Amino acid sequence: MTLIESRPAVDEVSTASSTRSRPKKSPDRKRARRTRYNAGVKLFRRTHLYFGLILVPFVLLYGMSAILFNHPTWFNGTSTTVDNDPEMLRAHGGFAPLVIAEEVRAALEEEVGVPVELLAEPEPAFQGSFLVEFRSDTERQRYRVQPETLASTLQLTPLQSDDEKDRRFPEKISTSSEEAVGDLRDLLEVIAEDESSSLRSAPDLKMRVRVDDEEWRVDYDLRNGGISERRSGEARMDFSLRSFLMRLHVSRGYPTETSVRSIWGIIVDVTAALMIFWALSGVIMWWQLKPTRNTGMLALGSGISFAGLLAYGMYVAIYH
Repeated sequence: MTLIESRPAVDEVSTASSTRSRPKKSPDRKRARRTRYNAGVKLFRRTHLYFGLILVPFVLLYGMSAILFNHPTWFNGTSTTVDNDPEMLRAHGGFAPLVIAEEVRAALEEEVGVPVELLAEPEPAFQGSFLVEFRSDTERQRYRVQPETLASTLQLTPLQSDDEKDRRFPEKISTSSEEAVGDLRDLLEVIAEDESSSLRSAPDLKMRVRVDDEEWRVDYDLRNGGISERRSGEARMDFSLRSFLMRLHVSRGYPTETSVRSIWGIIVDVTAALMIFWALSGVIMWWQLKPTRNTGMLALGSGISFAGLLAYGMYVAIYH
């Protein structure tokens, strides 16, 4: 019996050598990398979640106040809006857009000295309505009238009585600030080399005074010398939840002096930044779920397309 030592084939030796030459990835390293990845995604999701919970009240506030801005007659306890009788303004006759457009065309043609053609598309049409206001000491009446149909509504709003006898101080006073404000405008006109300036706003001088053992808060408007007054501790106006929410919605910016408004300005910035974060982090969190990627891509693409079309439509409506 002959004993022959078995030797590995050349290919087998080559394969084994090749296998030994390539370092294998350690299962522990793979596991550690996967653990770090999962921890990062979990942190991202938790940040998304907890910031969302913290800002739920502010998002609700913006949503509710946006609805109030969009529907000015909803939940308006101080104003009442009613539809007027369609026959109320029948004697007027209304406004005909084609007739007025032709008058405008003829006047333009006469002024410029060349033919002016009125195009049929788009057809001349009115945009907006008439708003006629009447105001008494106790009530404000606003008639809103459509130009063609003369359909109208009447909004009644009670006003706070501002009897002159109740004022403790005069409405206006003159001080040296009037001349100083004028000098400031003159100086700025020289710097800008333009004499058509207009004073759009000016600071108020706030002070507290005592008269006959009674304390008052007085605001002096440097623009027109107007005086506004209220007793110390007295609110500027009667409280209205609707008005309060709308004022919160439009409050923005940072005052020159640090106050509670500064904190509100920070909240506005944080809410705006986190809305952007929620959108981006939501996309990233969705991308982690592989089974939903195809459907999600379709939904995301549809949303982007719709937003683009809507933005273009609003651009045309506003700027053209």
